[in-house]
Amino acid sequence: MLPDHLSQTAKRVEARRGYISEAFHSFNQPLTALHCGLELCLLKERSPEEYRERIADALENAGTVLQLSKAVRELVEAVDPGEELQSVELQPALTALSDELAIVAEAAVVGLKLSCQQGVAVFVDPSKLTRHLGNLGSIIIRALEPGGTVQLGVEAGAEYVAIEIAGKGKQRADVDNGLQSKIDTIRIDAANSYAWTLGGEFSKGQNSFMIRLAALK
Repeated sequence: MLPDHLSQTAKRVEARRGYISEAFHSFNQPLTALHCGLELCLLKERSPEEYRERIADALENAGTVLQLSKAVRELVEAVDPGEELQSVELQPALTALSDELAIVAEAAVVGLKLSCQQGVAVFVDPSKLTRHLGNLGSIIIRALEPGGTVQLGVEAGAEYVAIEIAGKGKQRADVDNGLQSKIDTIRIDAANSYAWTLGGEFSKGQNSFMIRLAALK
C-alpha cells in the first residue's frame, strides 16, 4: 500500500490523465465539423454568400480547437512551477490582472472589486500565477447574471497567503454549455495542479476559487 502522500500524488496524476483524455476526445467534435464543412464546400460551386457562411462556420470551429489546445497545454505545464520563480508582490500583480478581467466583466455587465493590502508577497512564476487566476476569474464572470460582482481578494497570515476569486450575485441558468464547460474543467484542474506543485492548496466553492500559498517572511 502506498504512503498517504504518494497515494494522493497518484490520484492527482490519474485524474489529470482523465481530464487530458476527455479533452482530446472533445477535439473530435469541432475538428469533424471543420473537416466536413470544408469538404462540403468543395463538392459544388456555391455563391459568394454561401462560401462566406461556410468560412464563418470553419472559423468558429477552428477557434474552438485553439481554445482546447491552449487549455490542455496549460494543464500539462501546470505541474512545472516554472523557471522564473521569484518574489512577487501581489497588490500590483492583481491590480494588473483586475484591469484585464474588467474587459471580460464589462462585456458580461458584471462588476469587479479588488481588495489586497500592500507588501504581501509570494514566491511564484508571476506569468503562470496570473494566467491561472485570470482563467478562474473568467469562469466566474461567465457564471454570473448581469448585475453581479466578482471579488478578487487576498487574506494574508503569518504562514500563508490566500488568494480568492468569488462571484456575488445570481448565477446564470445556462452556464453549462458543453464544450466550454469541459475547457473550464481542464483549467480548474490546471490551477489545482499548479498550486499543489508549489506546495500550496486549491479549493473550489459554489461560485468561488481559492489558491493558498506559503507567505514570504
